[in-house]
Amino acid sequence: MIYPVTVHGLDIDKARIKHIFTYMDQRETLPPRASFYELVLSLYQQKQKAALLYEDNGVTRASGLITSVFTKEGRHYLQLDNELEIPIDQIQAINGLFSSDYSEC
Repeated sequence: MIYPVTVHGLDIDKARIKHIFTYMDQRETLPPRASFYELVLSLYQQKQKAALLYEDNGVTRASGLITSVFTKEGRHYLQLDNELEIPIDQIQAINGLFSSDYSEC
């Protein structure tokens, strides 16, 4: 039997509440030493929006369509539709997938 509970005006069953509290402190991460390069290429090819956290003298947010993926001075970069260029090795998270060494949240 499902026992509904009202949370912030919404009826939620107890099984759903257990699921929320069981997984809310977990996040998806890349394996250690893995790169976001393949994900960046996939988002670029599929013309999907990217929401990023990257290192730029502190954690910085950016979002938009990836309009270019290129190499400059031996490093891989992406360019967003606002012309911002971000080194892929400085990315800490894309669309909810975090690097394994990111510990800000």
